[in-house]
Amino acid sequence: MKWILDQNSFDGNFLHKIEKMSNQTVSSCYQCGKCSAGCPLCKDMDLTPNQVVRLLQLGIKDKILASKTIWLCASCQTCSIRCPQKIDLARVMDSIRIFYQTETLEEITDVRGFFRSFWARIKDSFLYIFQMDAKSNLKCFNQIFLDSIHYYGRVFEPSLIYNYNINSGYLFANFLKAPIMLIKSKIKLLPTEVQRVERVQKIFERVKELERVEQ
Repeated sequence: MKWILDQNSFDGNFLHKIEKMSNQTVSSCYQCGKCSAGCPLCKDMDLTPNQVVRLLQLGIKDKILASKTIWLCASCQTCSIRCPQKIDLARVMDSIRIFYQTETLEEITDVRGFFRSFWARIKDSFLYIFQMDAKSNLKCFNQIFLDSIHYYGRVFEPSLIYNYNINSGYLFANFLKAPIMLIKSKIKLLPTEVQRVERVQKIFERVKELERVEQ
């Protein structure tokens, strides 16, 4: 895969920022490809893990932040263990996600364009009423998933589905699956009580403190 470098796509400080946030020497990667060969989710990614690293080395920030790879990464540590240069790529992916959350990359300047896009997602959600479509908002899902754990101490599925559909604009995605899952007791209407949920919430608060320090 080839990428064209120009002034608009190049960010010389991006690599330095991610290396500082992750405490990893990403520039030492020599593209052996072991991370991509061992990644269990590589087939579903638009950029392979080693391609993300190469783009990071080249400073092509927008391409990385626009990809779904950073949100599909499960942090399983397979790539980190296999890396001959001892780069913790899972930690690098985490740092890129944190960087994305702190950057304001999208500004709604065209109101009509925003509503056209929103209406298109609603129409798509009818087409994919039985399953989540390929254009699902992974970044949105990632944040709502973490918020659910933060608030309840574990994932509360009805809240996860409701908030994802509302915030992504795919209002009717998986809509007809909910009754079936309720009948089969796959999901519950009320959240399961988690003992000492405040301990889980303290972990999230501590992570936020660390993120502020790293910035």
